[in-house]
Amino acid sequence: MNSAVRLALALIQKYCLEGPPGVYQLYRIAGSEGIILTRFPFKGRVRGRYMRTGDGIALLTVKKGLSRPELKHMLAYGLGQHCLNVTSGIYVDGLSGKGEEENAAEDFAALLLLPPGTVSAVGGFQGIHEVADAFHVPAPLVRRRFDLEERLAKREYMV
Repeated sequence: MNSAVRLALALIQKYCLEGPPGVYQLYRIAGSEGIILTRFPFKGRVRGRYMRTGDGIALLTVKKGLSRPELKHMLAYGLGQHCLNVTSGIYVDGLSGKGEEENAAEDFAALLLLPPGTVSAVGGFQGIHEVADAFHVPAPLVRRRFDLEERLAKREYMV
């Protein structure tokens, strides 16, 4: 199990998340974790920016005007960067070839926004877009969550 998954599961347990967290719950978690949250009207494809100063101040700036799924994604992604001890990161929509830290933060966000048992507990979903609509999570992040589930299941049974 990679560190992003371990850290996401620890945060899920710490805050007793039994289902997908809402926007305000994510704000509270970020504040409790010592992250200062701000909004800024970034131009172009920039969705968010996380930075930690040398003296330990953590700041997550999220683009103003994001939809609820995008906002939840950026809050969870920023929490991932914070928990993974990334000193600085920027999220650009549509950026291909993400690095290791960005991929780890995305895995963290996918697991935090769709904790274990969420989809199976509700049941009856036909596809990724239905899950995305039901839980207000971007469809690419739902796909990533399902892929993460498959990767973890394969590792579990490898000897």
